[in-house]
Amino acid sequence: MSSAGLNPRLRDWRGQGVWIVGASSGIGRATAEALAAQGARVVVSARKVAPLQEVAARHAGALALPLDACAPGALVAAMPQVLAHLGRLDLAMYCAGHYAPMRADRLDLDEALRHQDINVGGAWRLLDAVLPALLAGLETHELVIGSRYVPGGGTRNWGLFRRMLSRFGSFYARSILGLRQHDCTTGYRAYRADLLRRCGLLDSTTQGYSFLVEGLYRCVRAGATVLEVPILFVDRQYGKSKLSKAIMFEAALLPWRLRFSR
Repeated sequence: MSSAGLNPRLRDWRGQGVWIVGASSGIGRATAEALAAQGARVVVSARKVAPLQEVAARHAGALALPLDACAPGALVAAMPQVLAHLGRLDLAMYCAGHYAPMRADRLDLDEALRHQDINVGGAWRLLDAVLPALLAGLETHELVIGSRYVPGGGTRNWGLFRRMLSRFGSFYARSILGLRQHDCTTGYRAYRADLLRRCGLLDSTTQGYSFLVEGLYRCVRAGATVLEVPILFVDRQYGKSKLSKAIMFEAALLPWRLRFSR
């Protein structure tokens, strides 16, 4: 099976809603230009207005939305305008950055804090702006799942084995447990507290991906209303996966244990 057949959405950006913060130069601007050229609907943000307007002028449907990502509330305030322009947000990307080298014995505290505020704090502020779009689903549903396998969702930088394993894991759980959700192993979820108490998930002793499958199954069995919203999952650049043979073995047995313990 070809990799394109496993996840074709990663190759087709037509109509996808993309918001890139830090798009006035460098990687951010290059990414915005590349995705817009492939048909994505792009909103570009940064402090410098002129480069953003250049991007918007070059690509039909692109929107220049200048702002300071480190200004308190700026990204949250911009989110309604982003959604009004895009309709939905499929990818939010933070590319703003600051770097000024310094010696350890000549610490410039103000400059060090500026590094932290732009490089780290800005990313947290973007998450704070886009997370409510997921949580909003809890107003009408008891469980909201960030799904890689619904239209608009996907994965990036995964090898063929990882993609096949993830796809098969969800297919395996759906087939045995009768689940209708597309992504049964995603950990990006929002639960209502009363649902957790009602379904007994807090009493679970399973671990790893098994816990995610059991959690979804318990919620569905408890009659929960479930909503899947698309996410784009980008693989880590550093560190190693915690997925072990023991975890995979437990995940293989769990659906059968749950099915026959009804």
